Amino acid sequence: MKKNKQFKKIIIKATLFFIILQLLFVVGCSGQKQKHTIDLEFKKGTDGLNFDIIGLLPELYEQSSFKITLNVFNKGAYDLPETNSGFVSLNLEDDYMCLPGGDAENEYCNTEKGNLIFHLGDDSQLRGRSFSNPDGDFEIIEYPILVKKIDQQSFQHDVFVGVTACYRYQTELVSELCIDPTFYEPGQLNKPCSPKDLSFSSQGAPVAITNIEVKMLSYGKNKVKPFLIIHLQNKGNGEVIHKDHVEDVCSSKALSPNTYNTIHLRSIEFLGGKYKFENEYNDVATFVGDAGETLECDFINQNKETRMRDGKAQIRCTAKTPIAAPEYSAMLTQLKVVLDYGYTFTESEKITIKKKGLY
Repeated sequence: MKKNKQFKKIIIKATLFFIILQLLFVVGCSGQKQKHTIDLEFKKGTDGLNFDIIGLLPELYEQSSFKITLNVFNKGAYDLPETNSGFVSLNLEDDYMCLPGGDAENEYCNTEKGNLIFHLGDDSQLRGRSFSNPDGDFEIIEYPILVKKIDQQSFQHDVFVGVTACYRYQTELVSELCIDPTFYEPGQLNKPCSPKDLSFSSQGAPVAITNIEVKMLSYGKNKVKPFLIIHLQNKGNGEVIHKDHVEDVCSSKALSPNTYNTIHLRSIEFLGGKYKFENEYNDVATFVGDAGETLECDFINQNKETRMRDGKAQIRCTAKTPIAAPEYSAMLTQLKVVLDYGYTFTESEKITIKKKGLY
């Protein structure tokens, strides 16, 4: 069955790639008077993982069986890491439904929670959208389910079947930043740029960097320290969780206070890396230091974490040393910001279980 799924995925990817090549050929051969454009900007939108639930019927009879199929898609612009990065959990009401065990005909149920959790990316990495893979990777998951008997006094009973996804994800922003050590000096004309706030909509991930306030803090004549206030917003269909707690959320383990609404700033840099901050972790997910950092950022604890409130957060970063003229003049430089986090969302549907007959 696994081989068949993998073969189907390979065929679909090959077909999509061939279609893109055909479209590019059409664009290249079209007349000059008519413009054709193909959207190859994949780092936009607010999707991450998503799924379709197939096989859920609105009504079922007791002591029957059915199969749920989940099509899990990576609709964002980032790849899931290969190890323990994504999970899907099936949520059943144990009194009325279960997974079959070794003897499905005799309603032998296997209700171990671990059997309801599927590790994403066991066969291959779930990659995000890109030029060669415009729809992103997908994975097919199948759950056979048994429907138990309902109470003798009931003619029918409503239950809910839920599916929860928990996964690690990333947001990356690359933009242009204007720095100007002579910002406070009057009479400076014909500058190539002027420091200004930056606004954005999305970066192809559920957590978006929406805007960056840009300030030049004066530190003497022709000396400034760039000061950035990075605004974040959860624009996706679920909740932000700690990047190291994704399995805990899907397995209903005891959760720590920082499980929800925790984001890590992985890195920020400009001026070709001369000014940078890097958030690095060792094997036990503990912050290991700031050697070589030339930007200082504010966080809520020593693990360099940021908390979201009402779906929003701010990260403030200041240069440790001033930028001075004449070494630097007003100029545009590339700014890169990378965020790490986990994400979770749940979808559920109602099913009515009916008796086979009247008693």
